[in-house]
Amino acid sequence: MMRRYGLIWLALVAMIAHLALLATALLVTAQETGDDDGGGQFCVRAYEDLDRTGSRAVGDPFIQSGVIVNLQDAQGIVIDSQRMEDSPSRGQGLVCFRGLAAGQYSVFVTTSLYSATTEDNMTATIGAGQLPALLEYGGQRIESEAVIATTTTTTAGDTDDAVRRVLIAGAGALAAMLGVGLLGVIAFWLVVRPRSGPANIAPPVDPDAPFRPPQDRRRQTQTTEREKPPDYDSFQDF
Repeated sequence: MMRRYGLIWLALVAMIAHLALLATALLVTAQETGDDDGGGQFCVRAYEDLDRTGSRAVGDPFIQSGVIVNLQDAQGIVIDSQRMEDSPSRGQGLVCFRGLAAGQYSVFVTTSLYSATTEDNMTATIGAGQLPALLEYGGQRIESEAVIATTTTTTAGDTDDAVRRVLIAGAGALAAMLGVGLLGVIAFWLVVRPRSGPANIAPPVDPDAPFRPPQDRRRQTQTTEREKPPDYDSFQDF
């Protein structure tokens, strides 16, 4: 029972603290922007919602650039526009439209660097002498997420491309080696082998055949001519 009451008291204290912070922000806004020019004010306070809770925590920094706020009248016509960089209260993340005549107005926050974690527009009725209408805009930077995703995708893509190039180069080298080897085989069968012809192989030698010394064919021819008998018929003419 005591624990339940303790939780209820903690919730009430947190709610009161939140309302006190909101009232303080409104008062500070009125003091910073001033309303000595008469008319009402419509302000936007932008902060970086680091933990994406939809409400500003103590450590959430104010957004000081990259945000544009458009102001529309009751007919939906844009009557003013301000950049955070041009706001004199950019150090507090504030963009204010001052000196507004009594009536209904709307503000719209546009940015390409942050994704909204709260409402990015607000419609309020402005009257002279009232506290400024305030839109608390929370956003989370999307640039870092995009860079991480792009880097991861690029790295994976580069790795895949490198592997693909290595495989293609290896396949090309293997195909070139096979082509050269095939051309070498074809050239051998078409050019080299026909020119060589059959080898001159000496006839086999009979080991039982008698040895015959080599003969001088010139001497044998002279001897044959010397031993040739004379032709007696040629002497009959004498």
